[in-house]
Amino acid sequence: WAWLALMILGLVLSLGPVLHWGGKIHDGLVLPFRVFEIVMPFVKMSGVPGRWHFLALVAISVLSGAGLGSLLERFRSKRLFRLPLGPTIAVILLVMVSIELAPRFAETRSIHQPSFIAKLKDRPSDEVVFDLGDWNRVLLRQTGHQHPMIGGYISRCTQKADDFWLRSDFTQTLRGFHRLPKQALLAEAKRLHLRYLIVPHWLRPAPHPEDFGAKLLFNEDGLSVWQIPWPTAQGTL
Repeated sequence: WAWLALMILGLVLSLGPVLHWGGKIHDGLVLPFRVFEIVMPFVKMSGVPGRWHFLALVAISVLSGAGLGSLLERFRSKRLFRLPLGPTIAVILLVMVSIELAPRFAETRSIHQPSFIAKLKDRPSDEVVFDLGDWNRVLLRQTGHQHPMIGGYISRCTQKADDFWLRSDFTQTLRGFHRLPKQALLAEAKRLHLRYLIVPHWLRPAPHPEDFGAKLLFNEDGLSVWQIPWPTAQGTL
């Protein structure tokens, strides 16, 4: 019964703080995970609540073993067509589980990348890109152009990187909030070796790279790619 309770607990916690059903989020139906967050606030950092299904998997594994052991014990002396019944049932169940867990064919398709990605890849590899799009697509685009970039993530962002991305005057100015003078912005871009700015058309407030002398290179798939000039001793290139 303890393992059965643990299985049910894992299933319930994996549903998250509110019910998701029929493609909708039902905020009015609070689930036990919300109470769990209140009692133990650090679980909010645990990521996807669905990961709590590991409790259910552990419990189900133990319950399955216990059930199989019980079957072997119950049918120890019985036979089916001269075969020992207990081991026969165990083999049948093992085959069923193997079929269920067997890897299946998954259709794959080539990834569509804007044509400018290949052109960016041919540019000097040490020039940095700042892509203001959705982070998942930002990382996808980087697999194509392969330039170092500002932003993005692998697993978790450090607080320093997060602060720079969200709150620094430099990145906020590039995002269209206009906090730094033009020359200060370009000097910082040169220091960071930032050369390209990718701006989605849907971004609001809309940045205006032309205000600090950036040159429009590409405009494709709802994305504008700008080349940021770097200042020289004589002025700005």
